[in-house]
This record gives sequence, C-alpha cells and structure tokens, in this order.
Amino acid sequence: MSCFFGACQKTDHETNPRIPESTVSTNCSTESDKNSFISMFEKPFLGSLNQAQVILARGAGIFYPSVNDFKDKCVCQNHFEELLSKWNSRDFKHIIWRHNNDRTRKTACSFPEGYGVNHGTQRPFSERVVTYEESEAFLKEFNFLIHVDLPICRKHKDYINQYVKNKENITKSDSLSSVKLGTKMVWNM
Repeated sequence: MSCFFGACQKTDHETNPRIPESTVSTNCSTESDKNSFISMFEKPFLGSLNQAQVILARGAGIFYPSVNDFKDKCVCQNHFEELLSKWNSRDFKHIIWRHNNDRTRKTACSFPEGYGVNHGTQRPFSERVVTYEESEAFLKEFNFLIHVDLPICRKHKDYINQYVKNKENITKSDSLSSVKLGTKMVWNM
C-alpha cells in the first residue's frame, strides 16, 4: 500500500496553485513505515478533531472525511511528521519563523501574502492559529488551501473569521431555500 501523499492531493475546491509554504512534499519514507488512516481516526488531536482529520485537511484540503473512504489508505512516516507530529518544527517550510529580541526564534504570521493585511518583510509574531472551520471556509471562498493550525496574527484572524461567518449564513439560507414553498415549517425550540 503506497502513501496517500506520494502524489499531490487536492480537492475540486482547490483551483489556485499552492504557495511554497502550503505545498506538501511528495517524498515518501520507506514502504515499511506506514500509518493507517483507520488508527488515526481513533486518535484525538487538536481538541475535537482526530489525527486523520488534521492530516487530510492540511495535506489535501479534505474536510469531514468518511472513515470508509480511507480504510484502505495510509500515510508514510515522512508525511505523518510533516503534517502532524513535527508540524511546529522548523524541519518543514509551512510555518514562517522570526528572530525575537533575545535572538530566539518564534513563529510569525504565516498567512499567505495577497489576502487581508500584507506584512511585507515585517511579519508580526503570531498570536492565533487557523482553525479547521476557518481553513475549510477559506478554501471554499478563495479556492486556496491554508493549513489548519497555521500561526497567524490578530488582523488575519479577524480577516479569515468573516468567511466563516459568511459560510454559516450561506449554509443556513441554503437549508431554508431548499424547503418547497407552501411547506409548513415546524421549529423545535
């Protein structure tokens, strides 16, 4: 069984090219170093999510995956580290780092340029992270993947939150507009 990320994985929503920071490597570790998605669906990660949800959202832009769709798929150790266990390390280029006043390195706002506030070369230190819901909403709004748990500044957090709120409003109006005219609505309060 080969690694799911041995080739670039994208959904139909992702039509814009990935920037270097959001590109996932296609280099796999040896065939014997595999992690099954089945076991990852059972392991909690980032609060209410599980490992499989986080890896699939970060690596492929797949949100709310079905266990059945991934029961025969696996992830090599390299991709497990890149997309999960070593996410916050400097081994991979998904997160932008900056030197602090005391010369230590700290995460900086890693939101892609061209969206919201442009920081140029003076990216502020990160204060927040991109949530699962924000990543999904941004992908659907801009056809561009930003990773779950990506460190961002307060201004970009405010910027991305408007799309989550917009998504919630669209979802609510879509569900109401699918009701046929003349149908009696019963609201349970």
